[in-house]
Amino acid sequence: MDEVWIALFGLLATVVAQIVGLAYWLGRKFATIDERFEEVDMRFKAVERQIADLRAEMDKRFAEVDRRFAEFRGDADRRFQAVERQIVELRGDVERRFTELKGDVDRRFTELREEMDKRFAELRGEMDRRFAEFRGEVERRFQGVEKRIEELGEELRGEIRRSSESVLSAAVAMNTFVVDFVALKGLFTEGERDFAKAQLRAIAGVAAPNPVSREELEFIKAVFSKPDEEISFEELDKALDILWRWFLETYKVEVFRAYLYAYMIKASLYFERLKKKKEGGGGPGATA
Repeated sequence: MDEVWIALFGLLATVVAQIVGLAYWLGRKFATIDERFEEVDMRFKAVERQIADLRAEMDKRFAEVDRRFAEFRGDADRRFQAVERQIVELRGDVERRFTELKGDVDRRFTELREEMDKRFAELRGEMDRRFAEFRGEVERRFQGVEKRIEELGEELRGEIRRSSESVLSAAVAMNTFVVDFVALKGLFTEGERDFAKAQLRAIAGVAAPNPVSREELEFIKAVFSKPDEEISFEELDKALDILWRWFLETYKVEVFRAYLYAYMIKASLYFERLKKKKEGGGGPGATA
């Protein structure tokens, strides 16, 4: 029994000794751990202090940066405001320069336009004067040419007129000679004179009053409507003058024929009355 208790007490002492040893060992271990934790705490605290110092330094730096940014922002604002003022001043100066330049350009263009208008007006005046002189010279030369052409035309017409008059004179002389010769022979009868008077009245009746007048045409019809013994040589001469002028103005064959008819009547009446006068007879209008 005692041995059991002794064994138990021995076992218990051993366990207690082990427990005490274990406690001592654990105590030492926990002390070491505590020391380590304290060391870790100290390190953490050191780190925290460093972090706090770093945070303080960073806050200080950030505050400095903020202050610098604030100063920079203010300086930038001042500079931007200065730049804006300079831009406004520059814009105003540019606008003023452009306004002055525009005014100067407008003035220069106005002066240039006025000068060009003046030069063009002088040039136009000079051209007008030159053209007027040229036109005058051309007109003078054309007038000279026209005058020369008119002179040549007059000369040609005169020559043609002289040639025509020569031919007409020859034709009239030949025809009147034949008429005088036939009348001298007494070959024109009263019926032939009536035929000639009818032709003269017909020609005068259908003719237009140009170039002879209506009164002259009526005079011809009146003269050659009379009986032979009532026609005077003065009336025949006047009728011949009218017919000859009419022919020279128109050169119509029927007018020349009418002139020959009238001349035939005058020649036949002249020689007939001359014959009666020689035989001792007379009558109205017997004097040639």
